Amino acid sequence: MLTSRQDEFREHAPEQNVFARTEIILRPLADHAVAAYLNPGGRPRSRWSEVLARLDGAAADSPEARLRDVLRVPLMANLAREAYSEEGADPRELLVPGAFADTAAIEHRLYDAYLDAIYSPSHEERTGWDPQTARAWAGFLATRMKADNLEELAWWRLDEQVPWRVRGLALVPAFALSVALMARLGLGAWGRPGLLGLSLWQAYAIVCALALLHMPVSAKSAEHRPPQRIVRLTGTRLREAVSGWRGRTLGVLAVACLAAGWAATVSTRSGLWLWAMTAISWVTVRWCGRRLLLAAADPSLAGSPGALLRSDRRAVCTLGWLFTAGPPALTVLCALPLASLGIWFAADAAGLTFSLSADKAVVGFLVDVLADFRLPFAIVILNAAWSSRDRLVPLTLVLPLVMLALYAVTPEAQGVITTVDWALAALGALVCWLLYTTAVSAWGRFQVARLYLAATGRLPLRLMTFLKDAHQRGVLRQSGGAYSFRHIGLRDRLARAGAMDTRAGTLRPGRGRQFTSGAIALALLMGTYAVTVRGARQAEPVTGPIRSLPTACGLLDDRHIAALTDDTRTYAPKAPTYPPFQWEPSCVVDEHAPKARTVRIEVGTKIVEPFYDQSAVRAASAQFKSSSWTPIHFDLDGGTSRRLEGFGDEARLHTGPHRVGNADRPFPAAVVVVREDNALLTVRYTEEHADQARVTMVAKALAGAALRRAGLTSASAPRTPTL
Repeated sequence: MLTSRQDEFREHAPEQNVFARTEIILRPLADHAVAAYLNPGGRPRSRWSEVLARLDGAAADSPEARLRDVLRVPLMANLAREAYSEEGADPRELLVPGAFADTAAIEHRLYDAYLDAIYSPSHEERTGWDPQTARAWAGFLATRMKADNLEELAWWRLDEQVPWRVRGLALVPAFALSVALMARLGLGAWGRPGLLGLSLWQAYAIVCALALLHMPVSAKSAEHRPPQRIVRLTGTRLREAVSGWRGRTLGVLAVACLAAGWAATVSTRSGLWLWAMTAISWVTVRWCGRRLLLAAADPSLAGSPGALLRSDRRAVCTLGWLFTAGPPALTVLCALPLASLGIWFAADAAGLTFSLSADKAVVGFLVDVLADFRLPFAIVILNAAWSSRDRLVPLTLVLPLVMLALYAVTPEAQGVITTVDWALAALGALVCWLLYTTAVSAWGRFQVARLYLAATGRLPLRLMTFLKDAHQRGVLRQSGGAYSFRHIGLRDRLARAGAMDTRAGTLRPGRGRQFTSGAIALALLMGTYAVTVRGARQAEPVTGPIRSLPTACGLLDDRHIAALTDDTRTYAPKAPTYPPFQWEPSCVVDEHAPKARTVRIEVGTKIVEPFYDQSAVRAASAQFKSSSWTPIHFDLDGGTSRRLEGFGDEARLHTGPHRVGNADRPFPAAVVVVREDNALLTVRYTEEHADQARVTMVAKALAGAALRRAGLTSASAPRTPTL
């Protein structure tokens, strides 16, 4: 079916004989049809009877002739019937001499009378809105549509009426949560020592601020994504996705490569492999899921605008994490891990048998290359990133996860990053991505526009309800998932009465905007490079993963102390009582009862700090091996030393005689030294009249209880026996 005006139709279809039998031409209404429509049944005393009588035989260019020409248009006849159906309305005003100079003036009066009628107080019970306020809201929509020369009211583009500063606020939650995630990870200070003195999360916060500034001023930043819908995954759709020999080959190859990659990750136990396979798998799942489970909704096929809105909201809240950041994101996330794996193979083939050594070699190689060829690499990276600079904004949100992966394979961070950090970074990045995709989705943008326009009094908060009500009143008509005014003349008439306020805060294209966008984008690129590549190299080692412990005396169980002593005296030594090269306890528990056997419990804890290029965990391991290898370090006169299983990451047990205070002879003692990550725990137990088996059993029980109270319990740590 083709709909066209007569002049245009004749211009493009000159041969009338071809279309003569199928052509339908709309003609003006006959006078008797107008009379039957305005005065059904021909009632002699109706409000239209006198007007219709004067229209018969009206002279040319008279008020009656002009009104007759107007009422022959079906739209105007309908407007006249609706406008003068209210109590007290008199259509005879349309025939007042000199009131209307031409037919256009009569049409304008019919528009005004129609709007006065449908937004009169008699309609107030429908929604509870003030009629004049509702008409002003409709006038605002008409004004905007006329200014933009729009015929359809697409709710998913209503955010164009919102200032760019307000639209940028919708992205603040995602970036704020991402900065908080970086601060929680605590990856240390950033920058060369003595220069900026910024923490890594503070430098990342500056990058996020640049990203927020770049979004509204960029010409391509307005991601006017159409409404989305969830597609039901069926066998037919899956077969269509892998149709043809090329699709099947790529599918089988992708599955085989992922399976082989994860098998290699398990066998090598490499952190670099884990990062690479996680990034590649994540991108693959999102790429496939985006094409199999999501599709752009066709507004023309939607049942109603409300149904289209609910469809997009369901897609965003359920599968919003599948929204892609575009081909540049796919390239960056896949190319970097693959390049790193190639270097890893070269390092492993060079004779580095342990995966940890290969990881170190990869990091060292990348750092050396970037340091020696800084300018060429910077030019290549900045040139590639500049072409897709608008896509760097959403990628900024995943930098905490990328930074954690880069920092985890550096020598300064060995053992510092825990499973909780990985889980927190992955979950936080996913939540940040969901917040971002919600903010830029059609449903999210509509919510921002609705809240802003309601706060400024231009539209109601229940905007969809208002539009539906305007459709029921006949002001709007529905076309699938969008609304439009009943007639362009009605839109223009409402726009004339609407507020013609300017779009304060809306940026328009221009050289100034392009210059601002380019400057911010360049700063964003340089900041991203500095925080990621340079930040991972320059970040100072941090204490972790254990940053604090309870007091040494707080690690002892009162029930154990009561079982071992009669009269307890607990104190912390104020001054060293041992030579500097010997162990110094932090808490001492003595038997204070007279004539009781001598019993002493001593506990010491230490949080090891990073040392130069050594992480805190590696420094703690080095201290454990150097200080806990001989019993003499713990003031034991001879004795034995052996490795102890089931306590922390590594532990040793020392036994031998130990002299307590001014005692004339030494007593049996046992010392348990445990390292858990970067924390060292030492327990020494001495008891008079006991054998080595007794003091060993008690020392191990006290150490196990102390580990549990400090939250450092290993799964294999033994439970405390009855003392």
